[in-house]
Amino acid sequence: MGVSRLTEAELARLVCQHFREAHHEVYQEVQLRTGGPRADIVTTLDPVVWVIEVKKSLSLSVLAQVMHWRGFAHRVSVAIPRPKNRSRGRSYAERCMRRDGIGMIQVSSFDVLHALDAALFRKPPLVGLLRKNLCEEHKWYAEAGNAACKFWSPFKRTRNALLDIAVKQPGIKFKQALDQLDHHYATDKSARASLWYYIDTGVIDEVELRRDGKQLRLYPSKAGQGLLGL
Repeated sequence: MGVSRLTEAELARLVCQHFREAHHEVYQEVQLRTGGPRADIVTTLDPVVWVIEVKKSLSLSVLAQVMHWRGFAHRVSVAIPRPKNRSRGRSYAERCMRRDGIGMIQVSSFDVLHALDAALFRKPPLVGLLRKNLCEEHKWYAEAGNAACKFWSPFKRTRNALLDIAVKQPGIKFKQALDQLDHHYATDKSARASLWYYIDTGVIDEVELRRDGKQLRLYPSKAGQGLLGL
C-alpha cells in the first residue's frame, strides 16, 4: 500500500516507532483538560518535550493547530506523507513553518524523514503542565489518530480511581472516598459536586451512591463489577 493511502493511525504508528527506536518515551492522544485539544503524539527525551501532530495533508489550519502547542513543548512538528511533488501552497506553508520554528516529518512506507528541523524553544512557559499530565496510560490506551476518537484523559483517571476505591471499600462514605481520591479537579468541593452529578446522571455508571440516613455511601455498580470481572 502506498503511504498516501495510509490512515492517520497507520502514519502515526510509523512515527511512534521511529521515535521509540531513537529512545524517546512516546505518549499518544494527550489531552490536558476536558474538552481541550489533544496532541496526537508527545515524546520525551530528557529534558526535551516534543509534540507531533500527524495529518494526511498539510494546510494552514493544521499549522494553526500545531502552533497551539508551542508554549507547551520544546519542539513541535507536523508529520505528513511524503509528497510526490511540491505545490505553491505547500511551498508557502513550508515558509511559514520555517518562520515559526515548526518541524516537518515526512513519512514513507520505508522511512521517516525530518524534512524540516523543529526549532528548540528553550523555555516554553507551559511545558511543566504538559509533562505533569503525561502518564503510562498514554503509552498504550489509544493509538494516535485512531478513528474511534479514543483517548485517555484526566477524567478517565479520576473515574477509574473512584471505581477502585468503591471495589476495595464497598459502602465507604462518599466524603471519605473523596478524601482518598487523587482527582483532577481544582478543589475538593468541585470534585464532590461534579462527581455526585455525574454518578447521579449515569455519566459515571461504574459506581453508585446509596443513602444511609444522612450519609451517602459509595458502591460499585453492576456495570463496574462487570468491568472488573468481579
